[in-house]
Amino acid sequence: MDSDKTVTATFTVTIPPEVTTNDATDVTANSATLNGTLTSLGTGSSVDVTFEWATHDYYSTHENTYSNNETNPPWPMTSTGPFSFNLSGLSSYTTYHFRAKAVAVGHGTDWGADLTFTTLPAQPTQPPSVNPISGDPCGKLPVTLETLSFDDSDPGDYHAASQWQVTLSAGSYTSPVFDSLRDTSNLITITLTTSELDHETVYYWHVRHQDSHGLWSNWSDEAWFRTTDTPEGTDVNITPDGTDINYDLVTEDGCTNVARSNVTPAGHSEPETPRIGPFTEIKTTADYEENIEVGLPYIGSQGYNELTDIRLFHGEWDGTNWRWEDITTRIDSANNMVYGDVTSFSWFYIGGEWVYTGPSVPAFPSIYIGIAAAFGAAILGYFIRRRIIIQN
Repeated sequence: MDSDKTVTATFTVTIPPEVTTNDATDVTANSATLNGTLTSLGTGSSVDVTFEWATHDYYSTHENTYSNNETNPPWPMTSTGPFSFNLSGLSSYTTYHFRAKAVAVGHGTDWGADLTFTTLPAQPTQPPSVNPISGDPCGKLPVTLETLSFDDSDPGDYHAASQWQVTLSAGSYTSPVFDSLRDTSNLITITLTTSELDHETVYYWHVRHQDSHGLWSNWSDEAWFRTTDTPEGTDVNITPDGTDINYDLVTEDGCTNVARSNVTPAGHSEPETPRIGPFTEIKTTADYEENIEVGLPYIGSQGYNELTDIRLFHGEWDGTNWRWEDITTRIDSANNMVYGDVTSFSWFYIGGEWVYTGPSVPAFPSIYIGIAAAFGAAILGYFIRRRIIIQN
């Protein structure tokens, strides 16, 4: 070997980039911001930085490992400095692992340390208002408010409490007539009695759920109901739509309704006694026993016309047909009310006659002949009509 010969070798030294993983920030129930810092480019002139995350720390051997490469390309960096990624679509109250990654093609790859963050607990699902059905016109007392079972996406979370509110004004709960506050007993239903609510009143209500982390759901959509107007008890008096109804005994509360019509009810004959005002139908969902006194209003005397022979009639079934029965017991002329007693409801009407009681006119035929000659037959007819009974 010739010792005077020299051999020259050239080596290219590559140094991988260096990256660190920093704490996650802006963590919510479903999102977080991942942070990292590129501390060295190594021997590369550009470095692609990304993040990997999972619910475990063995990134390379588990299929449920994610990278922002799936939704965004890596970020090329030509100088050192911080970088971040806004991560969304996470599960609530769950611990995630993540790490930063830096790749310089031809120069190597580096990973930052494994760090973790835990998403916040999620708010419980907004509960629905189930019963009474919103718009119920006849809510019996006691009334039971009802919602559905607790629902929350957090693993292991449970229903800790509910809050129920009832108010008289739609959408206003600053001064509710009932507020359960934080209630750990009545989670799905709550029963309210006459100690909290009144009869014949419209109420609005909503409910919310609290989870085991202390988080409240949104309030349920507002619902409303009207309580019964015919309460349970003895000597119950109600006055629906201008009537005056007195029950001897109501065994279960309900609602009493009044409807009016100028058409003869189906199956009923035309009244023999002249009808004053409309036919009136009374119905009730209340359970009752014994006697009911019914009072209907009438229009009193008008000018020279006076109502006489006032009677109250009730449609009663005789086993074959409906017939009109005079049930009159008393007339309250001061308040223009006529009363009668029944043991069941159906159709009613007031009978009577209008009588002209104004200034008298001559009764002798010769006087009418003179009027006819002077003013004509039409005027004579007018005077004669004002002398007779006018029936309605």
